[in-house]
Amino acid sequence: MCRLPIVFLCGLFLTAGPCIATVVPPERATANVSEVPVAALSSSFPPRGAIWVRAKIIQQTDDDTYLIQDQTGRITLFLPLESLLSLGLHPGMEILIYGTVDVSPVTPEKNEFYAERILLPPKSEIRE
Repeated sequence: MCRLPIVFLCGLFLTAGPCIATVVPPERATANVSEVPVAALSSSFPPRGAIWVRAKIIQQTDDDTYLIQDQTGRITLFLPLESLLSLGLHPGMEILIYGTVDVSPVTPEKNEFYAERILLPPKSEIRE
């Protein structure tokens, strides 16, 4: 009889634990990085390898995707890592994203940017 409440509590902690998400603000960059414009990511020949992009979040389109833009264009940002999903990202936020381009076989406008790391711009570099 005494085991039933203990089993219930253990089950509750095991099932409820993963559901409680901790929102963490992104770290701030401490130095300037070489940035690639968003328009280059939506081209037929986007940069190869990991690059830095500075963009503003326009909207969240799904649990793990956002629409981002800079002065040159827009692209879908995909967050493939749990650590990135726990970041407190919201529309209007300017961020630095380190990642790679996933090239669409259909059309360059469907390319996506896969994030590996997300930072806030250095304090001296914040643009309005």
